[in-house]
Amino acid sequence: MSRREDLSWGVRLGLIMGAMYALLVVSLYAVSGPARFDRTGVSIGALCLLYLLGGLAAGAVLGVFRSALDERHSAFVVAVIAAFPISLGVTVLLTGNLSNWTMKEWSTTAFMSLFIAAIGISVLWKEPE
Repeated sequence: MSRREDLSWGVRLGLIMGAMYALLVVSLYAVSGPARFDRTGVSIGALCLLYLLGGLAAGAVLGVFRSALDERHSAFVVAVIAAFPISLGVTVLLTGNLSNWTMKEWSTTAFMSLFIAAIGISVLWKEPE
């Protein structure tokens, strides 16, 4: 496959994932109301945009490094990088605006990226044919 096809594949995948997270946020808002969002100072629109842009960034990483996904160890590294934007959105949802973050929130985001990548690689990675 060409670089352009790889990038297109990754961006599509990332946007699908970002849209799924944005839908989760909208569902959370519909079920529990605006209290969580008011408490953290992050609007639902900003968070949905963060997830969509994060999915786009994650997908671009997957597309650019698609050839590295054939080997488990390099796939894990790519997955950690790709999981970071989504982890960032989850931490924003739980704790609020980035400008107020301390080392605790940044550490949580980094650990979540590692965790998501480990689960993703364990469940989804297959030996290339």
